[in-house]
Amino acid sequence: GDGVLDRKVGDRVIVRPIGCGTCMVCEGGTEHLCPHRRAIGLGQVPGGYAEILSVPWRMTIPVPDLVALAYAALADPLATALHAIRQARPLQGKSVLILGAGAIGLSLLLLLKRDGVAPILVSEPNPARGDAARELGADGVFHPKDPGAFEKIRSAAGGPGPAAVFECSGVPEAFQQGLSSVAKTGEVILIGLGAEPFHLPPLLAVLKETRILGSFANTQEECREVLGMIARQEIPLERLTGDRIALAELPGVFAGLLAGSPRTKVIVEIKKFS
Repeated sequence: GDGVLDRKVGDRVIVRPIGCGTCMVCEGGTEHLCPHRRAIGLGQVPGGYAEILSVPWRMTIPVPDLVALAYAALADPLATALHAIRQARPLQGKSVLILGAGAIGLSLLLLLKRDGVAPILVSEPNPARGDAARELGADGVFHPKDPGAFEKIRSAAGGPGPAAVFECSGVPEAFQQGLSSVAKTGEVILIGLGAEPFHLPPLLAVLKETRILGSFANTQEECREVLGMIARQEIPLERLTGDRIALAELPGVFAGLLAGSPRTKVIVEIKKFS
């Protein structure tokens, strides 16, 4: 529209949620927690799986010239991973366990590898996703149903268990595994959104003085940061952008994902409009 001066026709952008900009939460730099947050697909703005979408211009973030649009589509999971890492204590020189090798879990793996964190362990029941974690550099991949997984994780983490556990699946059993595996005084960072409640054994958490933290989504500034990392080629994203479909294929892909498909990150290629 005529009132928009910061964007022009033809700009390449990603679209991310915004806060109201005036409440205490927004003024504190955490606009992603704003009670008046506006986001695509969550009630206020229709879903983004369409050839044309109208949004407030402040929801748009320019994509650097050196960043392919398929890579820019990963800004959200990468920024969500970045936000979760910042919720934790400094991780240099510590062992980390990631529960779930979906888009968020693999994004965590890539960013932790970038920061030199090791060892990075992954727990994932799906063989294809486990293979993806190995290809991206995980130091150990374990099946959560393996009777020996607990001891194997503790051994790979150096004995007392991982210092930080990132729960990315939203599955109650995964939370139990993380709480059992984490080292004393360690942290469990909850990222996955699940419908089922978790069971928290107070004795286990208290005796180990475990810190349990929540981490929700990301900020626009974190999205800009990861776009900069992508432009500088600091993160290898080829493995996460190879699965591409046309818009018409999307309903079938969603049905497959709900049925347990091992697909991790699907790029929807939408035809351009002149």
